[in-house]
Amino acid sequence: MRGKKVFWGVYFLLAAVFILVWKLGVIPTGSGFGFSFWGILFTILLVALTVKGIFDKSFGEILFSLAFLAWIHDDALGITAITPWYILGAALFATIGLNLIFHNNKKWNTDHHVMWDDHAKSHKNPNAHYASDMKEASEQVDGEKVWFKNNCGSTIKYVKSQNFKYAELNNTFGSMKVYLDSVQIQDGVIPEICVDSSFGEVQIYVPRTWALQNQCQASFASVEEKNSPQTTGAPVVRLTGKVSFGEVAIFYV
Repeated sequence: MRGKKVFWGVYFLLAAVFILVWKLGVIPTGSGFGFSFWGILFTILLVALTVKGIFDKSFGEILFSLAFLAWIHDDALGITAITPWYILGAALFATIGLNLIFHNNKKWNTDHHVMWDDHAKSHKNPNAHYASDMKEASEQVDGEKVWFKNNCGSTIKYVKSQNFKYAELNNTFGSMKVYLDSVQIQDGVIPEICVDSSFGEVQIYVPRTWALQNQCQASFASVEEKNSPQTTGAPVVRLTGKVSFGEVAIFYV
C-alpha cells in the first residue's frame, strides 16, 4: 500500500511539472498532438486510470480509459473514422469477452456443482454457490463464510448464520441481491463483505445496527448507502473489493 501511494505521488508530481513546462513552451507542439490544457488534463487522468486498471486487473477500466485516450487524440493518431462510437463499442465488447473468459480465474468443479476459487480454497469452506448464466435463482444459505457468483443472470441469496465472518460476491453483467439482515455477529469478530462486480448491480441488505466501513473501490461506478444506520459503533463490518461500470447499494433494514 505504501508503494502504491509513493507511485501515485510521484506520478502526479511529474504531471504537475509536465503542465508547467508545456505552458512555458519547453515541450515542442509540432508533433501533431495539438495539446490543449484540457486535453493534457484528461490525458493525465486517463493514463492514471489505465495504470490503476492494470494494478486492479480491471479489463473495463483499462480498455475504456484507452478508448477515451484514443478519442481525445484521434486526429493525431489518424483514427477519426472509428471514433467515438466504434472504438467505445469495441471497448465494451472486448471488456465483456475478457471478463467472461478470465473473471477471477474461477474453476468449475463438476463433481460438486460448486464454483471454487483460490480464495475459497484457502479458507477451506464449501459454502460457495454458483448462479447459472441467464437464469434467475433464489436460495437460502447457511454458513460463516459464503461465496456467490453470478454471470449474466439475476440471483437472490438469503444468508443465515450464527457466526457470520465473510461473504464474497462476484457479479458480472447481472443483478445480485444478498440479504444479510438475519445473520449474527459474535463479539470481537469483524466480518468482511468483499464485492467484485463489473457491469452489473449488487444490492446488499444489512441490519441498521451495523457500523459499516466502506473501503470498496469504484471505477466508473457508484457505491451508495441507502436509508440511515442506527448504530452505537458495533458490530463493525468492512466492505471491500472493487466495482466498475455498475452500482453497489447497501440497504439498512
